[in-house]
Amino acid sequence: MLLILLSNRLGRLSSKVESRIGKNRIEFKAYTADQLERILNQSKNSEKENSTNLVNKFVAKKVAGGTGDIRKARDLLEDGAPDIQGMNKKIKEYYEPLIVRYHRLLNKYQKMVIRVINMSESNKMDGVGLYNDVKRECKINSIEILPHYDYCDVIEDLRDMGFIKIRNREVTRDYLVEELE
Repeated sequence: MLLILLSNRLGRLSSKVESRIGKNRIEFKAYTADQLERILNQSKNSEKENSTNLVNKFVAKKVAGGTGDIRKARDLLEDGAPDIQGMNKKIKEYYEPLIVRYHRLLNKYQKMVIRVINMSESNKMDGVGLYNDVKRECKINSIEILPHYDYCDVIEDLRDMGFIKIRNREVTRDYLVEELE
């Protein structure tokens, strides 16, 4: 009986499932570098100078090597740098992982905790052991030792920013070490 009920209902549910999955979704192929360059050169802004064509070619090759998405190429050119060096810097910033941007904004104690976690061979550390390692780092670097309550605040801030996870008094790294190097 149950099998018959399910088979009768399945036809009515399939249209809802198909609409959510996107049966009629159009898939766009990634543009090649030549196609991107042609599109960028045909836009109104690029007809001004020859140096702009070189920047367009550079952006087209960089974007085609990644996603091939014309929207990203246009985003890069909107505020665009006038030369290739400036555009290269902008592309590096554009594709930079978010965790790296957050890392620049950390204070010295937060960076120290991250450094101690990175030096650990394990992905997990005991919270008390981590505090002792941070105190040792403070002594080595001649920095004022962080009181335990302040250490707890630093750990909570790092957890809120997504650098670490805390479970059962264990601190777990929530990023790849290679991202911050």
